[in-house]
Amino acid sequence: MDIPGGKWILAVRSTKAGEGKNTLLLLQGMVWLLALALAWSVLTVLSQRTRLARLALFDALTGLPNRLLLDDRVDRAMTAVRRDASRTCLLMFVDLDRFKQINDEHGHHAGDCILKTAATRIRSSVRRADTVGRWGGDEFLVFMENVDRAKVGGLFVKIRKAVEKPVKYRDHTLSVGVSIGYALAPDDGDKMDELLRVADARMYEDKNARNAAR
Repeated sequence: MDIPGGKWILAVRSTKAGEGKNTLLLLQGMVWLLALALAWSVLTVLSQRTRLARLALFDALTGLPNRLLLDDRVDRAMTAVRRDASRTCLLMFVDLDRFKQINDEHGHHAGDCILKTAATRIRSSVRRADTVGRWGGDEFLVFMENVDRAKVGGLFVKIRKAVEKPVKYRDHTLSVGVSIGYALAPDDGDKMDELLRVADARMYEDKNARNAAR
């Protein structure tokens, strides 16, 4: 039997003569049961390891990459940017407005529904190769490599329109606003913390401007 890390060879020899064919079949059956039990145990361990590995890298609620995976992907891309300054990467900080109000008025299940819907809509608004992650609470990050600078503004509008569409929750129609900040690499930095600081500041500028316009 092939098992992780090697191979087992099982052998059974009767110590009594003349036990007959039935005894041999019984012994063979026991060996197969042992093999099946071992295979099930190995499968269970591997499944648990896979689940734990996924929990370490992905957000349990939305299924999006978490901070650890986001950091890794951005750091890898920034290494390429430092080698070739002509490459342009975009980091977007997306914050949901009025989310706390929905959580307070309708409960955490309503808030979870908003977060999962927002995650799906942001993911569908960008390219398959782009990374959309949950940064924490009601905050999302979008990271894109090889960006056309002329299309960045249109992308903001696309994401905002998608996320701000009303969401049906039980007998209620809920909606949130979207504030977006951004940073471009290498213009605004070539490290995750530098890009995040710029994107976060611009997100608050956008939020204040939207609040002032109401």
